[in-house]
Amino acid sequence: MKNILSIGHNELRLFLKSRTAYIWLFALPLAFVAIMARFSFGDGKSSNRFPPVLIENADTGFLGNVFVDVLGAQGLWRLDPAKDKKSKPVRTIRVPADFTARVLAKQAANVELVPVPGSEDAQGDALVIEARLLRALVALNSHLLETSVAGTPAVAQASLPAISSAAGTPAVAQASVPANPSPAGTEAGATAVRSDQKLQLPTSTSSSTPPLPATWPPSEEALRAVVGKPALVALDAKFAGRDPIPSGIGFSLPGNLVYFLTMNLLIFGGATLAATRRSGVLKRLLTLPVTRGELITGQLYGLWLLGAVQIGFLLLVGKLLFHLNVGANLPGVLLVLLVYSWVAAACGLLIGSVIDAPDRVVGVCVLASILMAALGGCWFPLELAPEALRTAGHCVPTSWALDALHRLISFGGDLGSVLQPVAVLCGFGVAATAAAARWFRV
Repeated sequence: MKNILSIGHNELRLFLKSRTAYIWLFALPLAFVAIMARFSFGDGKSSNRFPPVLIENADTGFLGNVFVDVLGAQGLWRLDPAKDKKSKPVRTIRVPADFTARVLAKQAANVELVPVPGSEDAQGDALVIEARLLRALVALNSHLLETSVAGTPAVAQASLPAISSAAGTPAVAQASVPANPSPAGTEAGATAVRSDQKLQLPTSTSSSTPPLPATWPPSEEALRAVVGKPALVALDAKFAGRDPIPSGIGFSLPGNLVYFLTMNLLIFGGATLAATRRSGVLKRLLTLPVTRGELITGQLYGLWLLGAVQIGFLLLVGKLLFHLNVGANLPGVLLVLLVYSWVAAACGLLIGSVIDAPDRVVGVCVLASILMAALGGCWFPLELAPEALRTAGHCVPTSWALDALHRLISFGGDLGSVLQPVAVLCGFGVAATAAAARWFRV
């Protein structure tokens, strides 16, 4: 093991001593990522969007805090301006100061949804915020109703909170859902629906179980106990039909990272192996207490370390410069990329083992990396390609790596959703490593 580590670390040191290596490892990939993210297929945000919203809770009672918690449970990304100064909200939700007092007094309480200046182009995000705000209001209404009747068939009458509208849109029955949701670019007063109707449930007519009186006003402890209960009916939102097409930085960075990993590890691995064999370095290494297996594994380990350096750099730049957010899926992304680095490094050793001339190795490696990038979807989403091309693309490892990365970055999948692509990549790695060991020559 010591010999393997020594050979690998020495190979990485020699790679990084070359100035041209920095161009291929860092400068060119970064330029390609920036250009393709700017001019390709969109903004790269996931279709399962979490648009940022600013919540101004002026309520002095407990219902305002409960409502904010319900908003978070509906999937709204609540910005904290003191901690996050880079992200800009699309809309502002304003909870009035008398929110709790009016609801507990059985009076209509209005929540405002206000456009933020400069967000006129984010109409899609605004509609998502409005829909989730309405869902939160319906959920809060339901929790208040359940708390007030205490699980009995008693009559519940209360004016529950709704969204206010500067235009005075007519009320919608019971659920406080607008009949015609307003577009995102409304005037700066507010955007929403007003509801002053009282929600009523019919009294049970069962003679055996007389109705019990409703409990009003509810306490904070009772309301939070109801909010924390598992929902009897839940919404399971998934992508319908095909997955959305990866776009923007969510497509550009994974695609170019896989492409340049392929090219660099093929060229550095193959050309270095061919050059050291021609110069007799490999034969001299075998005169030392180093076995043939340790020499092969050390070469492979050095290339894998080189790939890890490039992966770390581009992911860090993607986060800091391009604001690519992989969130909790970072371990899965690293796993996929590190496994793919092993595959590409083994392929580079294989090419260097079967071809003697370093210049011929470079030509073959460039051609192979371009072909694998084109077939695998590094330059355009395979979702746009015909079925025959998508099938052919999965004959090379690049497409499997991008399938897994898009699943984690663009489609919101977890580690379990990429086990199949990772297993296929491991198969490619085992096959390439075995072939490189079989034809390895000194």
